[in-house]
Amino acid sequence: MKIDLVYLWCDGSDENWLKEKQYYQAQSGQLDINATDDSRFVQHDELKFSLRSVELYMPWINHIFIVTNGQIPQWLDTNNPKISIVTHKEIMPADALPTFNSNAIEACIPNIPNLSEHFLYANDDMFISGSVEEDFFFASDGRPYVFLNPYNITKDSLYSRQIHYVQNLIKEKYGEYYPLEPHHNIDAYRLSDVKKCIEAFKDKFDKTAHQRFREQETMQRVIWSYYALAHKCGILASNRVSRRRHPDGKKVNPKVRISQYFGRPSDVVDRLKSKLFCINDGENLLADERMQIKWVLASIFPFASSFEKMIKHQWKYQVSVIVPVFNAERYLRRCLDSLINQSLQNIEIICVNDGSDDGSLQILREYAAADERIKILSFEKIGPGGCRNVGIDAAQGEYICFVDADDYVEKDTCCKSYTKIKESMAQVLSFNVLEILPHGIKKGIFFGGDTEKEIVWTDIVAELFDNRLCCWHLLISHNYLNYQNFYFSANRYYGEEMLFMVPLLLSAPKIKLLPDFFYHYCRNNTSLIAKDMSARLQFLNTVAELKRVLNTKACYKVLKDGFNRWCCKYAVYVYDDLSENLAQRQILCKGLQHVLENNIYNAFKKNVTKIFQIKILGLPLFKATEFDIIRKISFCGIPLISIKRKK
Repeated sequence: MKIDLVYLWCDGSDENWLKEKQYYQAQSGQLDINATDDSRFVQHDELKFSLRSVELYMPWINHIFIVTNGQIPQWLDTNNPKISIVTHKEIMPADALPTFNSNAIEACIPNIPNLSEHFLYANDDMFISGSVEEDFFFASDGRPYVFLNPYNITKDSLYSRQIHYVQNLIKEKYGEYYPLEPHHNIDAYRLSDVKKCIEAFKDKFDKTAHQRFREQETMQRVIWSYYALAHKCGILASNRVSRRRHPDGKKVNPKVRISQYFGRPSDVVDRLKSKLFCINDGENLLADERMQIKWVLASIFPFASSFEKMIKHQWKYQVSVIVPVFNAERYLRRCLDSLINQSLQNIEIICVNDGSDDGSLQILREYAAADERIKILSFEKIGPGGCRNVGIDAAQGEYICFVDADDYVEKDTCCKSYTKIKESMAQVLSFNVLEILPHGIKKGIFFGGDTEKEIVWTDIVAELFDNRLCCWHLLISHNYLNYQNFYFSANRYYGEEMLFMVPLLLSAPKIKLLPDFFYHYCRNNTSLIAKDMSARLQFLNTVAELKRVLNTKACYKVLKDGFNRWCCKYAVYVYDDLSENLAQRQILCKGLQHVLENNIYNAFKKNVTKIFQIKILGLPLFKATEFDIIRKISFCGIPLISIKRKK
């Protein structure tokens, strides 16, 4: 069975498109806000990530048709034989153009040349999150499964009136009423059935095709599903496809912050256990929430598909240095001095202030007033990962590097790194680090970089996870970052770099190593992660998401031993960091049992008992490796259980 996939796509930020929309909107008189709101047309490269999910989880798709008004995403490789761009002119009446109404375009989908009898339809904000076969959408006899939700629209709106309109049309013509609404995700159809439906309501579909903006009396696409059910040419299935709900089962309130639901990719992919999911950008979404959509999708689908091509931009600077700043007034001047005095002058320094309440912002303004290369961006508690993401999106440099506000770099860091990465044409360059400790200096050599050389990740399989995977010893091609869309985990303070570093290293065709110790990493106890011990529990999400990333790249088996060593080692670190907080340690142990394999969890327990002494009523626990099942017990406020480091 050949099954095609159809998308509609629009770039609502295109200036020419905007002018046309504004012109025809003014000609159309008063329109419903739901017909013209920007959320109907805005895009955050969702199509790119949707296509990544298709290639990863539905490789059996025969052909992909992307229907646009002539716009083509810059990143889309139109030479891919599996992709076709279909313009509105090819399928819609000439006197109906231009159109700004997805209902009108959908009414003309059957006119797509060479569209197969069996096809799927998706918006660009719909994604596949696990392997799906053809029989997920079509029965063995070729009939499509129809996925609809119980009717739950209580608020009167343009959308609800459209649904009522087509429900009543089906009832009047066929005596069938379906109190069901669209599930707003990928739908399956047979072309012949859709054409019969359109022929049965020809006048009304013709009217819909000529509606430039959404109207109340329109042929909403769900009528194809109602028609299929009424004529027994579709099979009503329980909605096993998509769940637009929070992990606790409560219905998502469209007014809440998207970071609550999509800030952790595992909440979407792992906890909801859904095969498909939908972002469903709405008019109530705030600007900073929209900004995070791309970051989250990049975390879920981190590797470029064959449908993408790399775009080579003309950059303003040679290097962009991104500095996340949060309450760093004690060290910030030292950091900024090391950057403004770089021997390579054609750089920009992007400082992202994350709601500092000390004197950090004043220091940034002072330096920015004296050096125009310093740019200040201010946000409120988006975390170091979010700050770096904002910097990546704002950067205008050919290459990007990251420096923490309490660290500093050598004078020739940018100059030599830039020269060497250009010579080698590598996508990533790594130099070494001096770790400044209270009792001395420790050398950090990364990926065996004690001599200058070039590698790929397969050269360091055994020791990849033995390295400290941090971003601040790298210089990275901006073109390559844009191509892959690598981002950090936002709103996270522990492990946010791992989910950036691992995909970056696994995908880079070439990594250049320099033996120079350019970066000074200064350990201090004033950072947020140093103060907030509960943030250590984010380690659990990091482990779960790293496993998913490695499986996505199909290299988990190759890296399994090193990854498991890393998990075990850092689980002990986190356990130690949680000090004597028995409740948090209990949460950690319970979470580790869920995300680690049994043998690795048992290895963690053995390592803990080697380092810590567990006592109940002052007596050592008889079977020390069972420490993870004990609970906090106290008498008159005096703890009866203690877990302390052995001397």
